Amino acid sequence: MQDAVERPEDELRRAQSQLAGEHEARELAEAAVRRLQFLAEASAVLSSSLDYETTLSNVASLTVPAMADWCAVDLAAEGGGVRRVAVRHKDASKLELVQRIEEEYPSDPARESGVPHVIRTGLTEFVADIPDEMLVTAAADERHLEMIRALGLRSWLVLPLVARERVLGALTLVQAESGRTFDRSDIEFFEDVSRRAAVAIDNARLVRELEEAQRQLEEQSTELERQAEELEEQTSRLEEQTHEQRELLRELGRERSRLSAIFDHAPVGIVFAEAPSGRILFGNPAAERIMRHPVRYSANVDDYVQWEAYHADGRRVEGREYPLGRALRSGASQGPDEYLYHRGDGTFAWIRLTA
Repeated sequence: MQDAVERPEDELRRAQSQLAGEHEARELAEAAVRRLQFLAEASAVLSSSLDYETTLSNVASLTVPAMADWCAVDLAAEGGGVRRVAVRHKDASKLELVQRIEEEYPSDPARESGVPHVIRTGLTEFVADIPDEMLVTAAADERHLEMIRALGLRSWLVLPLVARERVLGALTLVQAESGRTFDRSDIEFFEDVSRRAAVAIDNARLVRELEEAQRQLEEQSTELERQAEELEEQTSRLEEQTHEQRELLRELGRERSRLSAIFDHAPVGIVFAEAPSGRILFGNPAAERIMRHPVRYSANVDDYVQWEAYHADGRRVEGREYPLGRALRSGASQGPDEYLYHRGDGTFAWIRLTA
């Protein structure tokens, strides 16, 4: 009789166990379907635009509340900082609370947990069940602790966004008021999501870099074209100037030939000097015939003593006394003056000088 009594109870337990197993299997299957649907939608969003900040914001919106109660995306900034590009929660008041916490109690970038730590190390951070002791340790003071507790945090998952072996940022997921918690199976799934997000970020940045490089090349090409046009214009102007200078030189040559012919056949001696130094530049044949020696190319007015001449009273004429020296100093015509000149053949003759 005892066996007959126990048999229905065993059957009941077996039936309950079977129902529990079927319920758990159904929940697992439904969770797998939700994950596949989410992954497909997230992949579509990530590939929809090269504006990765807007795309990441859309992924965060897709995540809440389907897969988590909180979702935030932070990117590594220059100088070791962190820049938040998206944060989502279904309750706007909670978002305002998070903003106040970040403003009043900014996180320490050197701390050994949280987003900065994950970005530095590239390692996932997972807390299945957040104890109150962890909140107490993280709080700076009582007010900070009160604000953190008000968020109702239950489970925490921070994953690095890694592409081409570089950590680009971090994806933060939090379970809170829904009562859900993360488990080990969630880590593998969301690591796949974070990899896809990182690849989308990296691709978008590469495209931007390529577009920027193309823009710079176009600007450089435009600048080179402008410089080439300017160079062509300058070359044309130089050619015109060169042509004009050649014509001028030819005209000067012709003028010099005419002047040379005049000086060479002039019946009076002519000597040219440079102003203001007085350096002798040129003397015509008539001057050499009168002085009976070659033109003396004196370096300055004082050197005119090389031209030996005397006043009527017998005094030696100084270089600065010659009409040419006085004209160079005054800028006005000088002479005529008469001097007794000692000529190259040793004879003396009276000469008249004007400058």
